[in-house]
Amino acid sequence: MAGRAQLWTLVALLSLGCARVVGSSGPTDVARQQVHATGVSDFDAYFIELHRIQVGVAPLGGELSQLETELALAAGRDRLTSRQVLEKTLAESAARLREAGTKLALSLEGLAEHEPPPEDEEPPREFVARRDAKGEIEVRFVVEGNAPAAEDRAWLDAAKKAAKGAARVVAQSSELGWRARILQPHTELLERRVEAEFRLLGPAKTGDVRRNLMDAKPEFPRLRKASEQARVDGLELLQMLERVLNEPAPAKAAPKK
Repeated sequence: MAGRAQLWTLVALLSLGCARVVGSSGPTDVARQQVHATGVSDFDAYFIELHRIQVGVAPLGGELSQLETELALAAGRDRLTSRQVLEKTLAESAARLREAGTKLALSLEGLAEHEPPPEDEEPPREFVARRDAKGEIEVRFVVEGNAPAAEDRAWLDAAKKAAKGAARVVAQSSELGWRARILQPHTELLERRVEAEFRLLGPAKTGDVRRNLMDAKPEFPRLRKASEQARVDGLELLQMLERVLNEPAPAKAAPKK
């Protein structure tokens, strides 16, 4: 019995030793979209920036869906209405308002400044750099002339909210995608320094840092894809609202023969 107890004690100690070598066996902080604290400034700055990008990208698609749902409901449609049907409904309402003497217009300034840079453009080496110096996209929503009825005011208010929200998503997604592109190359640079920076803190700490850096690698293509999708979806919503709210250009007369 004593020998068996000693054997189990030895197995437990060996298991504990293995756990200390590889570090925590559960999901990493990066996988859970939390900040991984290391105590080393360069590593901490990297993980903090990655976390900010993760939590910044996460809600963008949902925000656009919510804006479009609110617009559909305000226009008398249901939440499952397609974009095509919604545009047709809004265009008909807008045309009716114009005939009643209400002027509608939507203009956007600064949209082109948030186009993603070319893939061959070299990102800055300092990942703390921000692209938000480009500023926000300015939305000018015009409703003039005869006051619209309450039912029209409801969808116009929802359209204004959707335009401002979509413009914000386009600007944010553009910035976040660029920040992810800046940060990505630093993963391998930090990997090379793990042993030198953390070996004195023990194998468990070294293992945890390595695992978090490994989990960060697939995050960058995911974040860049999600931010670009949000940017494109936001642009499509803005373009739909522009078509609805801006008076169509008069058709060109056919050339005389």
